[in-house]
Amino acid sequence: MRPDTWGMFVDPAILRFFGQGLLETLSIAAASTLLSFPAGLLFALGRLSRRAWIRWPSIAYIEAIRALPVLLLIVYFGIKGSTLFRPLFGSDFDLPRFWAGVLGLSLYTSAVLAEIIRAGIVSLPRGQAEAARALGLSYAQSLRHVILPQALRLMVPAMMGQLTTVIKDTSLVGTIGVFELSARAGPSTRSSSTRSRCCSSSRSCTSSSASRCRRPPGVSRSAACRASHR
Repeated sequence: MRPDTWGMFVDPAILRFFGQGLLETLSIAAASTLLSFPAGLLFALGRLSRRAWIRWPSIAYIEAIRALPVLLLIVYFGIKGSTLFRPLFGSDFDLPRFWAGVLGLSLYTSAVLAEIIRAGIVSLPRGQAEAARALGLSYAQSLRHVILPQALRLMVPAMMGQLTTVIKDTSLVGTIGVFELSARAGPSTRSSSTRSRCCSSSRSCTSSSASRCRRPPGVSRSAACRASHR
């Protein structure tokens, strides 16, 4: 990188531009995490349930969603999200692209977190649940006061790894038009390089990048080139 371009790293306008993208990235990641953790907890407990009508739908949800690419879920909600929610919110409802990306990420992350939570619960010694039952605690009370507090501590490394993956996966919401950090970085870099190539070739108009030069509507490239040489 040339030394004369270093100044852009301290340009307030550029820092503000990328700061807005960073804020969008963190907002998407935070909203996806807040939605996916309760859903993952419910499906994890559902998979551990002794009732078949609760266990098998939970297993089907977890295995089906984990097998889908997260990009597919994001694009699906970006295209069909408004149609899915119009029966609930009215015929003129339009799902914002931000929430379309959040729903796609949350759906996938909830299935992954469900397996992490289930693995944490199963990894505890059976004596913990038996001791809770011996004290007279119900199943719900033993989960709340004995099982989950210990299991959550065991899940922390795996959950932190998954939340890091959520932050990285926010770059995929750029496919539906949400300009988070990486989506802001791409167009600005490409546009600046295109402008520099276009301006350097404006005299000859022979290179392929000259076709990107701006000219008035209805004026051919050759006419604009001849006018620029006058």
